[in-house]
Amino acid sequence: MEFKKLVIENFRNFSSIEIDLSNKNVIFGMNDSGKTNLLFAIRYLLDRSIRNKGFIKSDYHKHDISKPIKIQLEIDLSDREEDDEESLKSSHSRLLISTVAGARKNASLDTFLISLEAMYDEKELFGNPVLSWGSTLDDLVEVPQYGTRSDIDKIFQIVYVNPAIELDVFFKRNRKLLFSDDTKTDEDVALEKAIESSIIDLNTNISNLSLITSVQSQLTDAYKSYRKEDLEIKIQSEISISGYLDNLTPYINWNGDTQNYPTSGDGRKKLLSYAINHLISEKQYSSKVIIYLIEEPENSLHRSIQVSLSKQLFIQNIYEYFFLTTHSAEVLYEMNNTQLIKITNQQEATGHSSYYKVPSEFSNLKKKLNISLAQSIFYDRVLLVEGPSEYYLFSSIFEYISPDFEAEGKYLLQVNGINFKPYAKLYRELGIEFFVKTDNDLKASRGINMNFLR
Repeated sequence: MEFKKLVIENFRNFSSIEIDLSNKNVIFGMNDSGKTNLLFAIRYLLDRSIRNKGFIKSDYHKHDISKPIKIQLEIDLSDREEDDEESLKSSHSRLLISTVAGARKNASLDTFLISLEAMYDEKELFGNPVLSWGSTLDDLVEVPQYGTRSDIDKIFQIVYVNPAIELDVFFKRNRKLLFSDDTKTDEDVALEKAIESSIIDLNTNISNLSLITSVQSQLTDAYKSYRKEDLEIKIQSEISISGYLDNLTPYINWNGDTQNYPTSGDGRKKLLSYAINHLISEKQYSSKVIIYLIEEPENSLHRSIQVSLSKQLFIQNIYEYFFLTTHSAEVLYEMNNTQLIKITNQQEATGHSSYYKVPSEFSNLKKKLNISLAQSIFYDRVLLVEGPSEYYLFSSIFEYISPDFEAEGKYLLQVNGINFKPYAKLYRELGIEFFVKTDNDLKASRGINMNFLR
C-alpha cells in the first residue's frame, strides 16, 4: 500500500490543492502557511475522533459555504501479490481489500480512492462529513457507517504526535495501556501475591502509628460528646495492590551507575514520550494501518538529537507511514525515498511536491548532499555557487547590498563542484526559484534570471 495523492478543496486556507504523496511525507513552509491545516485534512478523512466533530463555518475557505469541503486520498494497491495468498493476507493492501469488499471495481484494481464531502447546513450551523470510496471518482459508494464509526476506522488509525507532548501527563494517562494484563507472567502473579501480603503488613503498621492512634482517641471522644454510643472511631490505611501502577514514574539509569535519575530536560522527556507513544500505538493498533502525524518534533531538541531523530525516521524506519511538519534542516539530514511537500502563500495556499531519492552518484556522499539541500529548501530563492571563492565573494556582496537577504527568504549555497542537477531538479519541483554561478560563468545561466536580490 502506498499513498499517492491528496486533493483538498474549500478547506480553511486551501481553495484547491493537489499534492503527490508517498508513505513518508515531510511538510514544510513559512509559519501559518497551512501545514497544520493539511494535517487536519488527513485527520478529518481518517480519524474518527476529529471527523465526528464535523465542520464549522470557519473551516470553509473564506467562509464560502456555497461549496462543499472536499478531501480525497488516492492509494496505490499494486504491491499486492494475487498468487501469493500468505503475502496478501499479511499486507496492508490485503487489509484494505478485504474491508472494502464490493467497492473495488475491475476497471482499476490497483487504485483506490477515499473521499470526504461536507456541505454546510445553515439551519444546523454544521457541515456533516460524508465518506465514500471506490476505484474511480465516477463510481464511489458511501462508506458503511455504524453510529459514530465507519469501515474506514477498521483500516486506519491516526496517531497524532503533539509538539507540546508532556511526559508526566502522557505517562500517567497511558499507564494501563503500557502495563496491560496480557503481558503478565506466572512470576508476576506470584510477586503480586507477595506484594499484597506486604501491603497488608504495611497498612497494619501505618494504622498502629502513635500519631494515628492518638487522633483516633480524640475523634472517639469528640464523637461521644455528640452521641453516647458504645463504639470507637478507627482510621485505617487502605493502600491496595490495585493502585500500585498509579505510583510508577519513569527514571533514567546510565550504564554502570547504581543511581536512578529523574528524566529532567525537555529534550530527553520528549524523546521518551515519543518512545512510549510508539510502543503503545504498535501494541494497541497492531491490526490496523497506523499513520503517524508528527508536528514540529524539533521543538526542545538539541541539534544533535534532531540529527539522531532523522536517522530514526529515514534509516531505521520506526514509522512505516508518516506525515511530518518541520522547520528544521537537521531533521532532514538523512532523508531518502521521501515526499517533500512545500506549502506557500498563506491566503491562497499552494503546494509543491517532489519525491526525493538520493541520486546514485551521491550514494557515498548522501549526508553532504542532504545537508546542503535540507538547509536550502526552506527558502524561496537560492543562489548556487561552485566553490568557496564564489561563496565568499557573493556572501560579501550580499552582506553589503542586502544584509538581511536570508531573512527575506534568500539563500546562498556552496555546491563544491559543478553537478547542479540534483539541486535544480528538486528546486523546480518545489517551486523554489534558483540561480547558478560558477567561476567561469560571469553571466546568468541560459534561461535563468540573475536578479537574485530583487
